[in-house]
Order: sequence, then structure tokens, then C-alpha cells
Amino acid sequence: MRYTFFAVLICLLCSCGVQPYEASKSELEYASKAYSHPTTFTLTKTDAQNAWARANLFVTQYSTMKIQNATEYLIDTYNVTDPGYFGYTITRTPIGDSTMFVVKCNCGVGPKSLYNSSMHLTARADFNEHAAAYFMSTGQVMAPMVNNYWNDVKSNSYDPYK
Repeated sequence: MRYTFFAVLICLLCSCGVQPYEASKSELEYASKAYSHPTTFTLTKTDAQNAWARANLFVTQYSTMKIQNATEYLIDTYNVTDPGYFGYTITRTPIGDSTMFVVKCNCGVGPKSLYNSSMHLTARADFNEHAAAYFMSTGQVMAPMVNNYWNDVKSNSYDPYK
């Protein structure tokens, strides 16, 4: 887990073919907070309603795949067919007076693994899972750091503030 965090930070700071971008202090703080948030978490029923609305908002705004299924307990995008695209599956399960959430992000390169030849994509998908979970819990997101980063790097036009 610790190594994945550093891999994500490295991905944020530089990439092949693009001049290194020096992340600001606020970007590094956000990345640290988001990445430390678990992708499986529990909230009270009161907080769960807001979190579910944020989950819908996050997937609508940041997924590169359209939503295929949206129910009271599942948000699921179409399957990712090409590397560099991100899809999500978010579930919620009522447990007594609380609700458990599970956030998954798929980047279209198979199981996430740091040893995968597409380490950059899998690290981004891993970060996106944590960013979605963090947003669901807190309402805080740093948009330039989610999904769009990889698509901009591919086209050599990464601008963290666009």
C-alpha cells in the first residue's frame, strides 16, 4: 500500500514525454488525505444519503465511461475497453444503523498490479478509487488530479489547472 502511494505520487510529478510537473503543497496534501482514505468504509445512515449523492456526482463527472446501471445500491459504468479510460463500480450495503460503501475503479488493463506493464494506469485507477471514496465521505475533490491527468499526458497537454 505504501509503495502504491509513492507510485501515484511519482505519476503525479512526472511522466514520459512531458516536462515534469511540480505538484503544489495543496495537491500533495490532497493526494495524501485521499489516498489514506479506505475504499471500503462505513458511514451513518444520515451521512450515507449525502455520500451516495456524491458517488453519483463523482462517477458522472470523472468517469470516462458512461453509467450503465444506477440503482439504490449500485452505480456501475460500462466495461472499460481501452487503456487510459476509467470505469467505476460503487456499492452500498445497509448494515444496521450504518451503511457500508465499496468503491472500485477499472482502467481496462486487467487486474491492478504494480508489476503490470501498465503500472501508470493501474496506479491512477488505484488513486481514483481513493479519491472517489474520499469525495463521498468529505465532499472534497481536487478535479485536476482525477482521471483527466492521464488523458492529458497521453496528448502531451497536461495542464493541472484546466
